[in-house]
Amino acid sequence: MPLVKPNIVISRCFVDAVRYNGARISSSFMDELKNHVNFIPVCPEMEVGLGAPRLPLRLVEKKDGVHMIQQKTERDFTDSMSDFASSFLSGLKDIDGFVLKSKSPSCGIASVKIYASMEKKPAVRRDKGLFAEKVKERYSNLPVESEGRVTDPDIKENFLTAIFSLSEFRNLKKNITSQGKLVDFHTGYKLLFMAFSQSRMRIMGKIVANHEKHPFSSVIESYEREFMEIFTRRANRKSHINVLQHAFGYFSPKITAGEKKNFLSLLQRYKNGDIPLNFLLEIVRVYIARTGDSYLIRQKYFNPYPEELQWR
Repeated sequence: MPLVKPNIVISRCFVDAVRYNGARISSSFMDELKNHVNFIPVCPEMEVGLGAPRLPLRLVEKKDGVHMIQQKTERDFTDSMSDFASSFLSGLKDIDGFVLKSKSPSCGIASVKIYASMEKKPAVRRDKGLFAEKVKERYSNLPVESEGRVTDPDIKENFLTAIFSLSEFRNLKKNITSQGKLVDFHTGYKLLFMAFSQSRMRIMGKIVANHEKHPFSSVIESYEREFMEIFTRRANRKSHINVLQHAFGYFSPKITAGEKKNFLSLLQRYKNGDIPLNFLLEIVRVYIARTGDSYLIRQKYFNPYPEELQWR
């Protein structure tokens, strides 16, 4: 079944020349992503009446909270930014994640400089931009990243896995008509869930089993709640090793002793940080294709997002 395109809100400066200096931000990740997702671009600063190029903004901490102030004119855009963010975010539907401009006073998800005044003095601390803060409050269970953070292979892997999984479940929920389809969906995601949270995977399994015979509407509601929460944490190296060892138990009886030894050696190298996860996954995909194991063939863990993005 083809993957469903995720809907991703992005900072508009990744696709248009709307940054404060009138430039467009170049991001190889966004260029790679554009053919596989639906972008919803937004520039909060343009939306509150600022043009491009525009005078820089500064976040200033006052007694009643952080204010967004234009440095040269000292115009305060705090209320207008808050109003826009609330209106825009409340109008979104079927969203699977966000990629926002790092360090921006509106879109920065962390490390945005907060000053004590408009004077030329060092920042007193760092925090989120005003728009990003509203995003985190309203969509706390969705992946929110910056173009800088997704250059880290592990963060990128987790983000892509999350957005494509969320979009597929969103599509399933729109079309699901029976308990059987939910069972099939969950079975295909078991190893992926194991990588993110074994405890939550077990909870979801019990929900799907539905031994208490709850109405299906209640089952899908409970399952969705757990599904949305599972991607709020990151799969780490230890959990990936656990999943790969689990998968090894399925295909190891059908490969040679030399192949087993080589795979376990590569697993140790991954554990030591010497090789990337995708290298191991590609080898496992070859073994799955060769051995034809029906359980592993259907596991989303091995192809959670488009192949074109897996080796970028």
